[in-house]
Amino acid sequence: MPYTLESGKLHSYLTNSDKYLRISIKGESKKVISKENSEIIKDPYGLNCIIKRKEIKESLNPSLLVLPSKQIYRKRKYFITDNEKNRNSYCILIDRCTSGADELFQMEIEGLLFSASEAKEQETVKDIVDITFHLIRKYEALKPTTLTKLEWLNNH
Repeated sequence: MPYTLESGKLHSYLTNSDKYLRISIKGESKKVISKENSEIIKDPYGLNCIIKRKEIKESLNPSLLVLPSKQIYRKRKYFITDNEKNRNSYCILIDRCTSGADELFQMEIEGLLFSASEAKEQETVKDIVDITFHLIRKYEALKPTTLTKLEWLNNH
């Protein structure tokens, strides 16, 4: 049985930074996350919606708090499930983000890598491609995209 969790968070995205920076706010706690080395993975189905990127937690520099930013409230539900054949774990997220009157609904699939080996990474990417392909075929309302939350904010 998959593990299910719901959460809601307030995020600020810095809009004039040369890096993808998100400040996560929860009570008095603030964390800075950067996403780097974005690469669209070529897949056998031609989906072109699988993004490989590295997420880095950084310490909060107070000067970041005065830079222009936009906020979203992110409510998500996610399921953690395993591939029974290779025992890899995956997180399937359903996001509802709001910024003012605008809303963004997304489904994301993340591989949970506990090993940094190239073979394990390729196996995880293959599983994510297969899961994505089957979900898109089953649910016609799902549209493949590489739209990030920061791109969405900057277009609204």
